[in-house]
Amino acid sequence: MSNNCVNSKNVESDNHLWLQFWRDQRVDFHQTVVNSLLIKFWSSLNLDYGSRVFVPLCGKSLDMIWLSQQGHEVIGVELSPVAV
Repeated sequence: MSNNCVNSKNVESDNHLWLQFWRDQRVDFHQTVVNSLLIKFWSSLNLDYGSRVFVPLCGKSLDMIWLSQQGHEVIGVELSPVAV
């Protein structure tokens, strides 16, 4: 069996697991506050106002709201439609 096949099966298994977490509402991994390190270090990126920011696997992250409040265009992508 090739490594690509093994990796593909691992990804499929992980995806299934995350989708099931959201369906079962087992979301204790979800943060109820904006990430403190994001707040602390964001300005050091020196992004222009209105810069586009990509947030992969965003879930219901409050970080996206915070980034929007900083004047950025925020694009989030999520595996689970339940999370969105």
